[in-house]
Amino acid sequence: MTLSYRTVFISDLHLGFRWSQAEALASFLEQVQCRTLYLAGDIVDDWAMGSRRFLPPSHLRILQLITAMAAQNRVVYLQGNHDGPPDGNVEGPIEGVDVCRRAIHETADGRRFLVVHGDEFDIFQEGRRRLARLGAKAFEAVMWFDACHNRLRRLAGLRRRYLASFLKKVKEITGSVTGFEDSLLRAAKALKLEGVICGHLHHPGLRRLDGLSYFNCGDWIHHCSALVEKDDGQLDLIGWRGRGLPALPLAGESAARPGKAAD
Repeated sequence: MTLSYRTVFISDLHLGFRWSQAEALASFLEQVQCRTLYLAGDIVDDWAMGSRRFLPPSHLRILQLITAMAAQNRVVYLQGNHDGPPDGNVEGPIEGVDVCRRAIHETADGRRFLVVHGDEFDIFQEGRRRLARLGAKAFEAVMWFDACHNRLRRLAGLRRRYLASFLKKVKEITGSVTGFEDSLLRAAKALKLEGVICGHLHHPGLRRLDGLSYFNCGDWIHHCSALVEKDDGQLDLIGWRGRGLPALPLAGESAARPGKAAD
């Protein structure tokens, strides 16, 4: 089964981080076709790798798939706060990939969006970078706790629960309170754009605020989500369930557009 889109946006892959769902992402990239792929930040996790500069084979496979896509289609890499320098990846720069901090994307129906990772609009990240790194270490510790805790829950016949996912949701709510979304939309409005597409918060989102559109691609640690543009310019959030399975609609513009039925 091939998934065909005009544009695909993915963020927060965190390759090099133990809990990155690289195998799920590989199955997605192997089955998707698009004219443009946006990598909206935190692709190779420089913080997680530290001085080891090592990626397991399943994570290296992602870079190989991206390189193969870049040979035939446009690939744009928006750097995030966990990304190292563009030439500092384990295999060096990704050949054929455009690297930048911001981009403007025009949809098939003529709308223009600011595309960024989003960390520069997060006042917590910008003002307290050392504390943010400690927070990343704490998040990794919570992921270990989740793994052990859910193994016990599975043996007891109970459903899995993720404390790490809850903490990321708290981060999303905090981001709204501290003006993360507002700051992004102000930047888009200043550029006379229709909205913004970002990552960073690790939670897929689609919102209309003050006449502008806010999209968050989500992540490939908990949600395995992507923002996709169809041939008519419609933008939808999807969740990936695995090879051979249909993508799960998470939210879509079709539900909010008069005269268009939801997928």
